[in-house]
Amino acid sequence: MNPITLNIGSNDVLQFLASKCGFPATDTCAEAQVLAEYEHITSNVSGILTQVRAAAPKAQIVLIGAYNFYPTVVPGGDKLTAFFASLPAKAAAEVPNTSFANNLPVFNPSGTFGGPESGDIPTICAFTAMCPGGTFNPASPEADIHPTKLGYAVFAGVVAAGWLTH
Repeated sequence: MNPITLNIGSNDVLQFLASKCGFPATDTCAEAQVLAEYEHITSNVSGILTQVRAAAPKAQIVLIGAYNFYPTVVPGGDKLTAFFASLPAKAAAEVPNTSFANNLPVFNPSGTFGGPESGDIPTICAFTAMCPGGTFNPASPEADIHPTKLGYAVFAGVVAAGWLTH
């Protein structure tokens, strides 16, 4: 049986940051606002997981976690992303036969394991479209947080390699 995979929430974060915080030109949100939005997104993810479970009661569901597509842009971004990912991981744990695939260590290995976030730029460039013309440039209108074909293959590898929590 093939699992149902979901990778959701990151666009909600971007929309919030742009509409409420002025990001990427500025960052006017307080930590409490960001945390409240993370909780709101997690509630939405939980509801979606519950609906998917109801529609496919016997399926294996895998929620794929977020990665930091803006290393070095938001101070402490890998740690914030790890926190953001922990909330949907808890939501996944509450839905029977649902797993969480943590791809943060693969997409952001340097920042995840104590190194500088600047060390994450090569993997972000390889696995996403954040580097138009080969240069990390989040301000470029051509920069895109979504995975490339290679990035989606990495997602599949994370799921297949068992980077899952139950």
